Amino acid sequence: MPWFPKRYRSPVWLVLVTGLLLFWVAPPTAAQLPLLPELSWPAPVASGATADSAIITECIHLDGRCLFKIADQRRDIQDRAFAIQTRLDEVSEIYFGDEGELLRVFAQAEGNLQDVYLQVGDRPPVRLLTVTSLDAEVVGASIAVRAEQLVQSLQQDIEQARAARQPQALVHQ
Repeated sequence: MPWFPKRYRSPVWLVLVTGLLLFWVAPPTAAQLPLLPELSWPAPVASGATADSAIITECIHLDGRCLFKIADQRRDIQDRAFAIQTRLDEVSEIYFGDEGELLRVFAQAEGNLQDVYLQVGDRPPVRLLTVTSLDAEVVGASIAVRAEQLVQSLQQDIEQARAARQPQALVHQ
């Protein structure tokens, strides 16, 4: 004797129950959520180097999306990433809050390094980060080329994030 009534044995009920279970187990919004965080694996440690001096990468995020990676020694990466992430979040919130303001992203040489700045409207520019040789090595470019890549991608990505917050964009989602 089966454990469920005879009227629920039809293929229609089977499909309906299976569909409901799949929707409950894997809702449509799960496709938009990252299942695993982006992992940064440490680079192999050369002989004679300590684990603290190993070079690793860390993502800088906007709206949960990795905009770019920075590289540094293990002992310094978390502080550097936190400082950059904080400045990006602060400037982004100002930019997202003022619809009429323009965003300007630019690089400025500081000795052998390049500083990347964000400026919203006529406010003073904020130094987002200093592009180091390690940052450039991660993508196989020079410091100047990496700084220009960051300027271009940040300008585009932050503007896209602002556009995604507009009412007409929210209606289309």
